[in-house]
Amino acid sequence: MGDYREPERRLGGTGGNTEIACMARRVLTVMPQERRRFVERVNFNTSPGYIDGPGARARAGLGPQGPNAVVSTFGVFAFDTPDGATGSCEMVLERVFPNMDPDIVRLETGWDLRVAPNITEVPPPTGEELTLLRRLDPHHFYLTPGRY
Repeated sequence: MGDYREPERRLGGTGGNTEIACMARRVLTVMPQERRRFVERVNFNTSPGYIDGPGARARAGLGPQGPNAVVSTFGVFAFDTPDGATGSCEMVLERVFPNMDPDIVRLETGWDLRVAPNITEVPPPTGEELTLLRRLDPHHFYLTPGRY
């Protein structure tokens, strides 16, 4: 409530995330990389992904899901599940943004994060991609240097 950049209040709620996470075949999550957000376990799950590991979605009456991805302000994560139902369903750091070290990502993660053995760096955006990003983020929520 209030100004987007300095809201007076934020209201809790899933805003449709539950339905999306339950029914979508693939989910892309974008979030700031912070230890308080990247936790090993949550107390309440509004948006089930792989829940608690292989076979959990089927046990919950949900279809398989994947490949899912998480894009943070430090890098890109994938899950080690080729079909959305097998593997450990663990999140793995696969790519880092320029000038980011995987050890820094680990410091801002609340568990012993696995890092892909062939981790790569995400190339900087092209001029055309920057133009598009600036149009999609007119209030500079994500594109503010030093924000994170």
